Amino acid sequence: MTQKCSQSGNMLIYIIGAVFLLGILLVAMRSGYQPGAGIDSEAVTLKVTQVRKYATELERGVTFVMSNSGVSETDIRFAHVSAAAGYGTPGAAPLNRQVFEPTGGGVEWKAPPSGIQTTTSDYVFVTDAIDGIGTTCGTSACSDLITVLQNVTKDACIALNDSIGITNPSSDAPVLTAAIPSFTAFQGTFTGTATVATTGAYTFAKNEACVKFSTAYYYYRVLKAR
Repeated sequence: MTQKCSQSGNMLIYIIGAVFLLGILLVAMRSGYQPGAGIDSEAVTLKVTQVRKYATELERGVTFVMSNSGVSETDIRFAHVSAAAGYGTPGAAPLNRQVFEPTGGGVEWKAPPSGIQTTTSDYVFVTDAIDGIGTTCGTSACSDLITVLQNVTKDACIALNDSIGITNPSSDAPVLTAAIPSFTAFQGTFTGTATVATTGAYTFAKNEACVKFSTAYYYYRVLKAR
């Protein structure tokens, strides 16, 4: 009888000890938990994935246009009913040169993901020479056809570079040596003359990157290197 009481007492001690350890574990988990942090991070990651996927679709669309017989890089057009007038007339012939036409590039027009920008604006299609891509000569003859997403949030910019494999120095995006020189809507003429480069050459030879100038962040993707 005494042995049974002793065993019961030991079991009770084990149970109390387990409950105590579980309580400590719960407190430790709660102290390291920040409400919404995981959700916010997942949301940014999803939006970054969407941006990069769409940039890939745009590049592929340009490639499709260029594969059409008789179409050159100066024939490429980004006209669309939702695009700025500077890109030309939507539906203007020949349709096989239009990136957003089914018989051309076959790309669907999409707005950037909600919340990825500090100020909402569409993707723009411009010409600037990207450091280490194609030929760099300081003239418009060497400018590349690129798409740019302006006013990206800092968190999204850093996440973009992380996903690309670009270093974010001092927990911030690489800094441009000068402002992106040209935002002229592309309609067949390559106008960019300056080279888009960053201090420390973090984005050298990268066909996509997110960069900082002053307090603004920009994501770009090369659609046609020259």
